[in-house]
Amino acid sequence: MRILLVLATVVLLQPKPLAECIIRLSSLGTIYLPYGFDDNGEPMFEMGRGAAEQSAFDDLYNIIYVIGETGLIHVVDASDPMNLKLVHTTIQTNVMTDVEVCGSYVAITMPDDFVPGNGKLLLYSLYNPLRGNMKLMYMLPVGPNPDNLQCTADGKTILVANEGEAGIDEYGNFHDPEGSVSIIKLSSGDLSVDPLIINQDTAWLNVFNDKADEYVANGVRWIYHGEGSGQMTTFSQDLEPESLTISEDEKTAYVVLQILNMVNSKNFLLWGINNWNTSVMDASDEDGGINLHYWPIYGIYQPDIIQYFAIDGEGYIATANEGANKEFYVTDDYAFSEVIRGEDFVIEDKVSTKVSDEMWLALSDDSLLGRLEFSTVNGRSKDDPTKYEEFYAYGARSFSVFRVSDMSLVFDSRDEVERLHAEFYPTIFNTQFESKTMDVNGPEDEMDASSDYKGTQPESIAIGNIGSKTVFFFGCEKPSTIVIYSVTEGRDPIFESIYRAGELDGTYAELYQSRQVGDTDPEDIRFIDAAESPIGRPMLIVSGSLSGTLSTYAVIDD
Repeated sequence: MRILLVLATVVLLQPKPLAECIIRLSSLGTIYLPYGFDDNGEPMFEMGRGAAEQSAFDDLYNIIYVIGETGLIHVVDASDPMNLKLVHTTIQTNVMTDVEVCGSYVAITMPDDFVPGNGKLLLYSLYNPLRGNMKLMYMLPVGPNPDNLQCTADGKTILVANEGEAGIDEYGNFHDPEGSVSIIKLSSGDLSVDPLIINQDTAWLNVFNDKADEYVANGVRWIYHGEGSGQMTTFSQDLEPESLTISEDEKTAYVVLQILNMVNSKNFLLWGINNWNTSVMDASDEDGGINLHYWPIYGIYQPDIIQYFAIDGEGYIATANEGANKEFYVTDDYAFSEVIRGEDFVIEDKVSTKVSDEMWLALSDDSLLGRLEFSTVNGRSKDDPTKYEEFYAYGARSFSVFRVSDMSLVFDSRDEVERLHAEFYPTIFNTQFESKTMDVNGPEDEMDASSDYKGTQPESIAIGNIGSKTVFFFGCEKPSTIVIYSVTEGRDPIFESIYRAGELDGTYAELYQSRQVGDTDPEDIRFIDAAESPIGRPMLIVSGSLSGTLSTYAVIDD
């Protein structure tokens, strides 16, 4: 299997006219999951605990496995999606980051407590409804900070994207481990086979170090070089595999390095840059509400997740372009950050004389670009590297589709996502959840609060086929919405509908207590085909990370 890290220049398309809302979601059921259990074994509930980060569906028993930041593996009976039942919980020792049902077993990734310790891949038997248990069969070492996993259809090959984020060890020492991809091959997809032969290999990214200067010259972002740590770090230590996807023929894996704006083991293919001079955005949380404007700035795509799909034998990759930046503690005396607000370029005299007066004034004004977060890595003047003549914000605030044969962009939603929220959900436009204010503020109180950051933050993807249509479900973190697009052969994707669960009137704490908070932060969404669905029609499963919820929806096409 080839492993590809993808880098391609893109050309943005004009936004497509909206279609009538045809494909939509209809709520079936929601279950609120505990983040832990007290000394008496009673479940404990609280919003913001990350109890439901990722999920996986087993259509054999109609079971949903849910993992999160709390060290619990929840097993939910979804045989009646309108009445979800928590039937079992397995307690692990650490945060878990991803879960997949791989044929006859469940695979889960779990990072180490400290950097740069290796993470683990846990292989469990499927939950047995008759015995009421699931058994840990194997615990395998993988690379530091495993973040995402995928397996082949026969369950014999598992790929794990090891992000290798910088951090602190148990003694308080700073480390920045290399990113990698672990490749685990099993002699059988049935873990009960004895003996089960397991072969492990690692695709290390240090093979790119010799050409680091060339990659940087072509637009690859090398962000952290070891500042404040007393040691120089390599290019590969800065590469952080975030998500991976496997082609239909299972011969190629595509890996996205979110921080650096890339996806490919033989070569890089750069995703490209979004030009905000050709599409609108709301760049400030202090502009009095919804204000969509064109700006002579750029957005770095930085997909949080990618997913492969095929139409009529042609392969494509869909991306949710959330954006990401690097900020971390190094020592008591130094913390690294690549983030700078627009106004600080002016305050710190970092604006090149080549920049227009109009742009200088916009950067100076908190209601324009003064509040927007930019990167200090991109945009430096060649004449004077202490100054900036171009300005790069994080994320593209969009969803994209790339053709894998040449990695050309065939669709980008551009500013449609923010415009759709402005039209359908104006009272929660670019809202966000804040745990410290959840007792006093609700979704409407935080309206516009994330405009200066990354906007709606598209972060999750599910793709399925309904009749002749390929349907895309995109989850937006901040407003907690699901945006639905569809495409038929030979046409461009069109907007179908947008959905948000829950109520808006009340504080987050009140809405959580009344069980009307919705799927706050839809970190993971899963499409279930009609043939595998317990209701006999397509279904969507949504994991609300901050709400700690698991929800099921019927996908309606009428």
